[in-house]
Amino acid sequence: IITDKANAYIENNISTYISEDKPIKAQLAYFDEKEKADAVVEAVSKGSTFDMSVLENGYNNNAQEQIYLIDDETLPAEVKEYINTSTNKGLSPVLLTTETSTDSDGKEVQTPKYYLINITSRDYNEFKEDYISLKSTEVEDTTIFKEMFKNYDIKFYDQEAFNLINESYPGVFE
Repeated sequence: IITDKANAYIENNISTYISEDKPIKAQLAYFDEKEKADAVVEAVSKGSTFDMSVLENGYNNNAQEQIYLIDDETLPAEVKEYINTSTNKGLSPVLLTTETSTDSDGKEVQTPKYYLINITSRDYNEFKEDYISLKSTEVEDTTIFKEMFKNYDIKFYDQEAFNLINESYPGVFE
């Protein structure tokens, strides 16, 4: 029931979520060597698929199509900027990012990473159900219960039940 209510809550507030998230559906890959990223761009420009091109160039992670949101903390700033400013579908140019790590001596080390993002859809309607499912996992139970109590004018006459819900879901009766 909570999942259904969360999905309904997302659908009722969809325009707000879309404007905040700027969701896209895309494939993402990154390489340690620019030559490999360039080779993918060249292969795709000649008609090869993104999936096959990244595999042929040694990309061992999953480049599966998925939904990306502009506030995704796992994406480097350069990738987010491209997603936010580009209006096109298709393959991005090679995006240079820098990862900072600490070596065994405690020194910071800057390592270049070369990202490619293949945007397959910018139209939310093409992946609406997947987006709603993704967002519904982020909606807190408290939010859903608040909506239910407000919309259905639920009253509690059992103080123990009221206290139990209030303790389990702080703020639900606000």
